[in-house]
Amino acid sequence: LLLSDDSGVGTTKLMFGDSATFIQQQADGELGIDADSLVNITAPTLDIDASTAVTIDTAAITATADTITMTSANADDPLVVIKNTANDATGARLRLEKDRASSAGSDGDDAGIIEFFASDDASAQTEFARITAEVADASNGAEGGKITLSVATHDGEIQPGLILTDGSAEDEVDVTIGNGAASVVSVPGFISIGGHSINDI
Repeated sequence: LLLSDDSGVGTTKLMFGDSATFIQQQADGELGIDADSLVNITAPTLDIDASTAVTIDTAAITATADTITMTSANADDPLVVIKNTANDATGARLRLEKDRASSAGSDGDDAGIIEFFASDDASAQTEFARITAEVADASNGAEGGKITLSVATHDGEIQPGLILTDGSAEDEVDVTIGNGAASVVSVPGFISIGGHSINDI
């Protein structure tokens, strides 16, 4: 069954119900499935085989709909597995990428944020923890990074508890532990300072 106009690509569509729900060859070698509300695929297993890449461009739909949600009512689910099966010493990677396209990056740009939400005892979804990776120094040739581990502090306000940041010298990493004079840092083992262990203060 061949559906095409004289060019092979164009206005010919296989429509279902109305003109807003259809399958169409949108360009040479490109198949589009369009619906004005929902495309529902139901199967025990969904298998996507791509020879080069899988790209999901939600921003191309609307600027406010670029969210992907996985939901499960089962215990300990959903589970996301990123697996590397190469017979070598490499592993799988998860990349959060900030790309200003043609614009230059700036100090303080967020490279990526991981947020951890749960319900409080009033059933309100609340952010309890956050991991933030930032650009500390965007200077070409002197790039430096910063990563912050933060938690909700007593009133639901997110505050940093551990900060690792680019230092003032090459290969230097500065670390800040705690937040404020009232912060308590507990070390169950030994502390080594300059090669000397401190086990009793």
